[in-house]
Amino acid sequence: MTDTSPDLYVDVARENESENITSIHKTLIIIVSVASLLVDIHILRNCSPARQNLLEALFKHTSLKESDLDYYQHDFIGDLKKDPMFQECQALFGISS
Repeated sequence: MTDTSPDLYVDVARENESENITSIHKTLIIIVSVASLLVDIHILRNCSPARQNLLEALFKHTSLKESDLDYYQHDFIGDLKKDPMFQECQALFGISS
């Protein structure tokens, strides 16, 4: 059963994008942090050295490989733009690519 207690959400919000995670929900916090950093760095192009260093530090705690990172850098947006659900969301919110 998945833990959806309020402390889970509080911990994720409190410790998101931190290297010093003390929560019992550390794995989930790392997943959310890496996802956020991947979007910020490779899609929104916010490539500050501090953000890149944080991604590298947290990345090693995941099961992702370097080839996965290459995918997010080069192919992810193209694949996402082909997705019907993504296209529907773009239309719903009036976002053009």
